Amino acid sequence: MAIKTNAQKGEKEISLIIVGVVVALFIVATLIYISLMGMNDKELEIKSFDDCVNAGYPVMESYPMQCRADGVTFTEESCQSNGNILTLSDARQIAINSECGDRLRGTYFCNENTGTYWIDLNIERRGCNPACVIDIETRGTSINWRCTGLIR
Repeated sequence: MAIKTNAQKGEKEISLIIVGVVVALFIVATLIYISLMGMNDKELEIKSFDDCVNAGYPVMESYPMQCRADGVTFTEESCQSNGNILTLSDARQIAINSECGDRLRGTYFCNENTGTYWIDLNIERRGCNPACVIDIETRGTSINWRCTGLIR
């Protein structure tokens, strides 16, 4: 049976420490690589103003607001007519505080000819497809029922 000397025990401990340090460095390098890859994925997903804001990039105080991510500027969606501007987020808030209430759907469009935002409403009425109409200039609202055919 071989008896280990103190020198041999010391060499084994040093070898184990070196292996431990190498493994730890490998783990740290892997975590850094994964986090950097995650950042690149995040940047690739930014395709709109909302994506930019949700990713935590700074928002410039302008109207409409702007968000800049990696050299690309995204502008908050807005509707313009006769020099008047109304952002979609402001139009939605105006609608919620009006007779339209908190029944807004995600579909909408800007009619620059009439100077209005049309946001579809979640109200069931046979033969109708109601929308909350927000005037860009006056900020007034009304419900347009957009009914078709004979209603009985």
